[in-house]
Amino acid sequence: MTQPARPAAKAKKTEMIEVRVSHEVKRDFLAACQRAGRTASDVIREAVDEFIAGRKSPVAKKAAVLALIPKPLRRKRYLAAGAAMAGLATLVALPSAAAQRPESSFKAMDLNGDGVISQAEFTRAMHR
Repeated sequence: MTQPARPAAKAKKTEMIEVRVSHEVKRDFLAACQRAGRTASDVIREAVDEFIAGRKSPVAKKAAVLALIPKPLRRKRYLAAGAAMAGLATLVALPSAAAQRPESSFKAMDLNGDGVISQAEFTRAMHR
C-alpha cells in the first residue's frame, strides 16, 4: 500500500510501497540480491521502472519476465548459454573432423597391399 499523501510543506522526496511475500520468497530474494551485489530496493525500483516502460511499449512486453531478473544475473545467464552453445558446437564438429575412415587406416597398415594385415604389418603400424 502507498502512504497517504502529505501536505506540500512536508512532502517526502520518495514514497514507499509495501509488498507482502512469504518468508521463503523474501529470504531467496535477499540472497539473490546479495549475490548480484545490489540492494533489494534497487532491484525493485528497476523492476517497477521496466514494468512501467513495458506498459507503454508493446515490444517491451516480451521482455517483462527478464525485467524481473537483476541485470548482473541476466548477463551471466546469457554468457552461460553462449558458452554452452559453443561447447555443443565443438563437440559436434570435432569428432566428425577428427574421425578417420576405417578404409584409410586399413590401407595404411596393409603395407604390401594384399588385403590382409599380417602380424608384422600390425606390429610396424603400432610402433610408428
